[in-house]
Amino acid sequence: MYAFLFFHVDDMLLLVTVVRGSSMSAVDHPGPGDLPLPPGLNGHPIVENVFPVYRDHFGFYDSLADYGDVVRDRIGRTPFIALLHPDPIEEVLVCQPEWFRRWGFAESGLDFAPEGLFTVTGAQWRRQGQTMYSAFTVEKLQEFADTIWSYAADEVDGWEDGDVIDLNRIFEALTFRILTKTLLDIDVATSADSLPLMTVVETINELAGPQRIVTRHIPEWVPTPNRRRFSKSTRAYRRLVDQLIEERKQATEQPDDLLSILQTSTGPDGSDLSDVEVRDNFLNFMTAGYDTTALALAYTCKLLSNHPAVADRIADEMTDLGSEDARRPPGVDCLDETQRVLKESLRLYPPAFKIYRAATRETTIAGYHIPRDAVITMPQFRLHRDARWFTDPDVFRPDRWTEEFEKSLPKFSYFPFGGGPLHCVGMRFATIEIALVIAKVAATVRLEPVNDPEPDPSVGVSLQPAEPIRVRIHRR
Repeated sequence: MYAFLFFHVDDMLLLVTVVRGSSMSAVDHPGPGDLPLPPGLNGHPIVENVFPVYRDHFGFYDSLADYGDVVRDRIGRTPFIALLHPDPIEEVLVCQPEWFRRWGFAESGLDFAPEGLFTVTGAQWRRQGQTMYSAFTVEKLQEFADTIWSYAADEVDGWEDGDVIDLNRIFEALTFRILTKTLLDIDVATSADSLPLMTVVETINELAGPQRIVTRHIPEWVPTPNRRRFSKSTRAYRRLVDQLIEERKQATEQPDDLLSILQTSTGPDGSDLSDVEVRDNFLNFMTAGYDTTALALAYTCKLLSNHPAVADRIADEMTDLGSEDARRPPGVDCLDETQRVLKESLRLYPPAFKIYRAATRETTIAGYHIPRDAVITMPQFRLHRDARWFTDPDVFRPDRWTEEFEKSLPKFSYFPFGGGPLHCVGMRFATIEIALVIAKVAATVRLEPVNDPEPDPSVGVSLQPAEPIRVRIHRR
């Protein structure tokens, strides 16, 4: 039996669902075996830790760390367990991944890519993953790099000396243009077909904003404005991709985009993807690759604007490579300065800032009893700034990323793209895109900060800046 309680936090009306009946839940006692539960953070009656999480998400994790490296808490009626050390994270992501499922947007009850890689499990997930990885060959990534470089040059070469630009909006438009071209062979500048794609991604971000902490408890049948907008844009998106899939089946020549690759790719066992699997995985790619890549570019350029000497080193490297005016992109593996800057930027501001998993059975982590259905959180944003692994953890120091330093790091002290079998399938594509765009920007212009020196991130589906990141352009 459920009861619905309403609370005001700032100017937002929050609804929290509470289970009536038993006064104890599975997380309250260890069940079979003698292992204890992790130490816990007590919250307010009924709503538990809803208010602390909503008001100060990052400060809340600071308070959890006072209890150790494996800590339990509750948000409403949902039990959570935070992992704040690399070793227990490796237990979940690598040692026993089959006992933990992805947890997150699917819990909203929305019809979000149910046949995509982010949702399916078991044999279907393994089959899809093997097929996906076979599509990202070195040769195909190089073709994508050509498109990325061309689009980046079009964008950056159009910036005028003295212009003040909003990095968030600029890079959202650029990454969206790159994705629609490489994934679906759609040119945003000439096609209205991109509108459903943009709308569905924007709506997902709205639904996963800070209010999601509590609004996910609203019953699935409640037609909130964002849910209605999401349903409408998702239907338009599916019609578009279904139409493109049918057109490709009839075409004699296929474009060099990911849609055509996935339609013809097979896994090691000879299996291929169904039309619905292809369509839903494109929604996964769009949502995962558009917003997070744009944020990584914005944060990295903000850091370069604050540290012009570092940007100059990237520009000098491009000159040494003879690539500042080249029509073909430089090899990403040759961009040593850019790679160090990118690693440090993703350490300080990981766009996908926290990983969620839900236990599918009773198990153990770091010697603690983990009840079934407990939600495991692995916050990159905290481990990446842990002084146990990083000297001066809040300081931007790209030079720390030497080969020796990387070898000394525990495996999951730094994991901006996740890890284990469920790590980001588009990781290589994303790093190529970010590195090439950053190299082109640094070789072409100098950036001067206009607003606050340091970004102030806020919590959504990704690590969004609370205010636009603005810089002034100076042509080199």
